[in-house]
Amino acid sequence: MKNTVNTFALLILLMSYVSCSSTSPNQLIQPAEFSNANRSKTEEVAFRKIIYTASMEVVVEEPEMVAEQLTTMVTSQAGYLQSRQNLTLNFRIKADQIPLVFDQMEQAGRIKSKYLGSTDITEEYYDNDSRLDNLKTVKKRYLELLKQAASVQDILSVERELERVNLEIDLLQGRMNRIKNQVELASLTVTLKEKKKAGVLGVIGKGIYNGVKWLFVRN
Repeated sequence: MKNTVNTFALLILLMSYVSCSSTSPNQLIQPAEFSNANRSKTEEVAFRKIIYTASMEVVVEEPEMVAEQLTTMVTSQAGYLQSRQNLTLNFRIKADQIPLVFDQMEQAGRIKSKYLGSTDITEEYYDNDSRLDNLKTVKKRYLELLKQAASVQDILSVERELERVNLEIDLLQGRMNRIKNQVELASLTVTLKEKKKAGVLGVIGKGIYNGVKWLFVRN
């Protein structure tokens, strides 16, 4: 019985070491595609994992109307309104649709500012993916050990390690899900500003200016 317990303890220790060890960025386990220099452009785009972030500030005459129109357009392009605070709207939208939104907003009003940035997380993504595969392999081995356990002590030891590995898998899977969501849908923030309308004096002044300008042009 002592030898059995020692064997289980050794196996658990070895698998704990495997599951806890993480791959450093310089030692990233790279899939075959990473070293394939002959990938097509389409394959390269699909392989890279990039998070896009965009924002713009636009001056328009009817902010509420433009906000509704913009939300409808984003929704029609498989995006959605994530949040809104007054006239600041936060969308999630496919990255290739961002130029379309920029073009539409340029037609809707005057662009005060515009930003488009990107973060390449390809290395982090595949590093986490490899670690997740390793953890799932370790979990299978623990389940096999659990079937072979012959004592209460062995069962408890394996179950403790299984609980730890399951927790690591859940945390890493959650991180991977967030990354996938950020890659699939870019973050777009649009802030709408209402165009200041001219007052009575402004309208009169503009009328006088146009009249004088017309006289000069006529002469």
